[in-house]
Amino acid sequence: MNKMTIEEIEQMIELSEGSQLGIPIEVKATIDRYVKDKIPPGSFVRAVLANDFLEAVGRADVHNQRHLVSIAAYIYNNIPSNCHGSYKIVNAWLKDEK
Repeated sequence: MNKMTIEEIEQMIELSEGSQLGIPIEVKATIDRYVKDKIPPGSFVRAVLANDFLEAVGRADVHNQRHLVSIAAYIYNNIPSNCHGSYKIVNAWLKDEK
C-alpha cells in the first residue's frame, strides 16, 4: 500500500470539510481555485459568484440545484467579498494580478 503525502492528506481534509458544509466537494474546489489561483470557474459557479441565480439555476445539474443555498452560503461566509457579487466583480478578480 502506498503512503499518502502530506499534500494528499491536506487535500483529503479540505475535501471532507466541503462535504461537511453541504456543498459538492468539486464545487468547493472550483470556488477555492477561483479565489486562491484566479482560475476561471465554469458557467454555473461563475453565475453563482456573480449573484445571477436565474442563470445559475439554468446552468446547474440536479445535484447542484439541490445544494444551491449551501453553495451560496459558502461563498458568502468563506470567501473575500471583493471577489463575488456581480459579473463585473468576478471579471475584475480574474484579471487582477496574482
